[in-house]
Amino acid sequence: MRITITALLALAFLLTQAQFTHVTLDKSGNPNEPSIAVHPKTKSIVSASNINNFYVKELGDTDYKKIKSTSPLGVYGDPVLHYSDTCLFFAHLAKTPQKEYGDWFDRIVVQKITDPVNWIEKSYSVGYNSHKMQDKPWLCSDNHSARWKGNVYVNWTEFDTYDSDNPLDRSRIRFSKYMASADTFSAAITLSDTTGDCLDSDNTLEGVTTAVGKKVRYMRFGQAMTPFGWIKAPMAETHGVKTAGLQHNQVDGIWRCHILCVRMGCPLSLAIRLMIYNM
Repeated sequence: MRITITALLALAFLLTQAQFTHVTLDKSGNPNEPSIAVHPKTKSIVSASNINNFYVKELGDTDYKKIKSTSPLGVYGDPVLHYSDTCLFFAHLAKTPQKEYGDWFDRIVVQKITDPVNWIEKSYSVGYNSHKMQDKPWLCSDNHSARWKGNVYVNWTEFDTYDSDNPLDRSRIRFSKYMASADTFSAAITLSDTTGDCLDSDNTLEGVTTAVGKKVRYMRFGQAMTPFGWIKAPMAETHGVKTAGLQHNQVDGIWRCHILCVRMGCPLSLAIRLMIYNM
């Protein structure tokens, strides 16, 4: 099995602007599944890894500061970092207090972090369901449109019973949106119009990623492992409340992928798409 990284570049000049430097952030405690984000103005860098490692490098620093991320709702991995304009959002799995392992994954946690060095944050409970597992979140935001600018969108997978081989136990893609004016996340809805099994394997509906384009109101790329392929859903003006327009598109050879949308005044179809897949 070979891991291949492919970038489809319409903006090739991005690769010619600077040299690349490899830095080891952490070697202790088996850190894995990293996420990284760069402040759009100060250019400070934040990164996170399993289970609750957090790294910060501010402009002028020579090294990263390592801290432990915390939340009243618990932190248990699958980190996703995203800047909505200059506001940092951090999504991850819950570790709900007073619950046993397995049961504590009853929601997705999204944190709005105003000061990562001193860990000043506000935690939001998203998609709470005490009898189902909430897993694998992803974040994006609208930094383009006048009407929806500042909205933050989170998608994730819900399992009826994780690792169950009961065909009645299913997995599905869930969705919630944050509106800055209300400072809250909406009640979760099911986005997918099909389901997968709960075995966390080839037939599980999981691993959704999202991006918001400038000319496409809302473009979702959900990726289940084959055979479900991609779910591409241009959304209505409500930005995620309606689920009309789902299209299922099988892409041979792609098992796992992330999508990035870079705002350079171009339509989403010309933005960078970064795909990581197995062959």
